[in-house]
Amino acid sequence: MGAGALEDGSARRGIVLGVLAGLAFLTKPSNVVVVGAALVALAVWRRWRAVVATAVTTAAVFSAQIVLNWRIEGNPTRFAYSSAWPYGRTKALASLAYVPRVLGKLFLLNDTGPLFSLAAVAVLVIAWRRYPAMRWLVVAQVVAFTLFFSPLFYADGGTMLRFMTPAVPGLCLAAGCARVRRRSSGVAEPQKVRPPGRASTALAAAGAAGAAGLAVVVGTGRLVPVVPVVPSLVPAAPATLAYRIDRSRSGGSPGREVWGGVVTAMTDSPGPGRWWYQVVVDPGPTPGGWPPGRSMAESVPTLVTVPAG
Repeated sequence: MGAGALEDGSARRGIVLGVLAGLAFLTKPSNVVVVGAALVALAVWRRWRAVVATAVTTAAVFSAQIVLNWRIEGNPTRFAYSSAWPYGRTKALASLAYVPRVLGKLFLLNDTGPLFSLAAVAVLVIAWRRYPAMRWLVVAQVVAFTLFFSPLFYADGGTMLRFMTPAVPGLCLAAGCARVRRRSSGVAEPQKVRPPGRASTALAAAGAAGAAGLAVVVGTGRLVPVVPVVPSLVPAAPATLAYRIDRSRSGGSPGREVWGGVVTAMTDSPGPGRWWYQVVVDPGPTPGGWPPGRSMAESVPTLVTVPAG
C-alpha cells in the first residue's frame, strides 16, 4: 500500500494506509517505527495529500490508546507497561551510549558469529541501491528498529530483543529483493497503480471514525479502578512496607538507589555538596514486606546540604 504511493499519492491511499499503520501501532507500540517510515517515504516522494491523510487517520485510530494513557497514567505518552521496568529510575531504559555495545553483542554473541549480521547489512545495502521504493519503507525501517530498540538488549537483557521482531519481515523482504536480478535491458516495465476503491476507502474512514468515537468514550466515561489480585499473593497478615531511598544532585533528575529494605532508619555518607533524597514505598506481597512490589507512593524530594570537611 505504501509503495503504491510512488504512482498514486491520493488522499484515498493515505486514508487506507493510515488505518493499517494505526492498527499496527495499536498492536505493538514499537511499530511506531513502521508509521514513521511510511510518513517519511511519502514526504520524500512529495505525496503531500497522502502524508496528511495518513497522519490524520493514524492519529484517529491510535487516539483511544492516547486517551487511555492519559486517564490511567496521567501522561498521554506513558504506557502502563512502563511501570514494569525492573530498575525503577536507577537505570536508563535507553541511551545512545548503549548502541555501540549492543551492536557489538548482536554482531558477535550469536551462533553464527558476525556472518548473519554482515549478511543483513549486505542485503540492506543492495536493496537500497536497486529499489528506490524500498529505501524508506523497508531499509530505513529495519535500521530504525535496530537503533531505537536494540539498546534494550543492553539495558535489560536478551528477552527485550522481542521489541525488534517487527523488523524481521522487512529484513526478509530486503533479502528476497536482493536476490532478484535486474532485467537484461535495465529498464523495468511500467506498472499502472490504481487508487483504492470506494468501498475500501469508506471502510477505512468508518474504522478511523469509530476509533475516534471510542477515544471520546474512554475520555468521558466513568473510570473504575480495577486491581487484579492473585489469591496466592494475598498476604496472610498486614505486611511490613518495603521502601527504597534515592539520591540525586538535582531534585528533578532521576536518583540513584542508595538503599532498599524494610527497616526504619539508615545512614548515608554522600560527601560534600547539595543532595536530594526521596523515599519510594514499594510494598511487597509477603508479611515480611520483601521482596518489594510495585511502587505505590513517593515522598517529596528533600534537600540535604553536606558541608566540606
